[in-house]
Amino acid sequence: MVPRKRLSGAARRETLLDAAAELIVTQGFDALTMERVAERVHVNKAMVYRYYANRDDLLVAVFDRANTRLDAVLQDSLRDAVTFEQKVHTIVSTYLDALDRNDLTITHMQGRNVGGPVVKSYQDRRLVAVLQFITELVTTHFNVEPARALTAAVVFSAGLSGLVEFGAVTGAHRRQLENDYVAMVAGAIAALRPTQPSTAPTPTDT
Repeated sequence: MVPRKRLSGAARRETLLDAAAELIVTQGFDALTMERVAERVHVNKAMVYRYYANRDDLLVAVFDRANTRLDAVLQDSLRDAVTFEQKVHTIVSTYLDALDRNDLTITHMQGRNVGGPVVKSYQDRRLVAVLQFITELVTTHFNVEPARALTAAVVFSAGLSGLVEFGAVTGAHRRQLENDYVAMVAGAIAALRPTQPSTAPTPTDT
């Protein structure tokens, strides 16, 4: 009998996260248990607990890995984008590409109530980080007050989720959805800029 190769700690973590992610994607969040993850990788349940304290700890690790991968791909893709419209196109396209590959099915689903306080805390921190990123993007390209830029970031984020849901339900052409979404986002944010005072002379009574 050939002895099974012993995995390093990092490799074991990745194996456990792969198994957990597959369970979520194929069977939903309710299917994720420490026991089922152990079964998938053919180890004792105690091995899973050696790396993750509980289900919520494991779930946060799954979310964080997916988000970290998305952030790396996005930052690389944004290098060649200059205008606001190009950057929004890049963000939307990168996100939808990842969903098409099932890379971010988990990330897209993470806003749902799927865990305890630890998971909720992670989700809140992630949302804040996303909104900060978009707010900075808006203020870099538009003369918009920070509070209004944050409002735009909230609408941008919610709109992207809605775009994904709409495309999944209707089968609408993806490129058209992207183009329409970018046009609407750019137009809406431009409308938030403070209006310039009129330079036209004020008519006087004669």
